Amino acid sequence: MSSESPFADSDTIPKTATPRIGIVSMGSLNPAPPAAPPESPPGDRLNSWKEIAAYLKRDVRTLHRWEAEEGLPIRRHLHKKRGSVYAYRSELEAWWGERGLRLEKQVTAPAGHWDWRKIALASIVLLLILGPSIYLVQHRPGFHAKVPDRKITLAVLPFENLGGDPDQEYFSDGLTEETIARLGI
Repeated sequence: MSSESPFADSDTIPKTATPRIGIVSMGSLNPAPPAAPPESPPGDRLNSWKEIAAYLKRDVRTLHRWEAEEGLPIRRHLHKKRGSVYAYRSELEAWWGERGLRLEKQVTAPAGHWDWRKIALASIVLLLILGPSIYLVQHRPGFHAKVPDRKITLAVLPFENLGGDPDQEYFSDGLTEETIARLGI
């Protein structure tokens, strides 16, 4: 082999060596061995994220999450710069069935069920909003004032003598008293 070989020891590798193929998890660069399951038929391979997503009827981002969190069996063909991904239908179906069994075994609350933590949080939020509001309304000036009766209250101010003659002062006082008397009826 030439000196540009990607293999460290080119003397120990046969001339018919195949590229290094393995399974690599998202955070690891350690490839796992074999390329294909022994019982996989020739058309069993899905060669891209899009094909795998279409097969599982999910989004590519969901597949990335499932690979990282739930062990979706994605294989990677490692190249110098970037790798290509592929998966086998048989492995995906086995993983899907196993995942379904795990999900059935997990005890989950029914949809719409409120556990005690959600109820406690909702109660605290309600008290934090309503408590100060009620306090502020009750301590507002005039909140406890008595509502007056339906009678109309009218104040009559004394009339002024605009003529300037002090002898006419009795006339303005009499006019004020007469107005008050007539409004009282």
